[in-house]
Amino acid sequence: MIGGKHVPKFSEGVIPVDLTGAVYLIKREVIEAGVRYGSHPIGEDAPFFEQAQQLGYELYVHTRLRPVHAYEEGVELVAKLAGR
Repeated sequence: MIGGKHVPKFSEGVIPVDLTGAVYLIKREVIEAGVRYGSHPIGEDAPFFEQAQQLGYELYVHTRLRPVHAYEEGVELVAKLAGR
């Protein structure tokens, strides 16, 4: 999300965002600062990102990486660039 809105089309590369879901990297210092998941109508990720932003952390998405769900049967856990 950017500006509280879902963005269906975006530029390629690393872009700043307000919220993302499910697959992301978190710096240890964010957890050590007390940022936690919580209950929210759009998902437990929302409070996590809100807290992180309130503490001054910036959020980014790398649009060329395509994540996979780790629990999907037969999925090889290797990050791959989109289109390759």
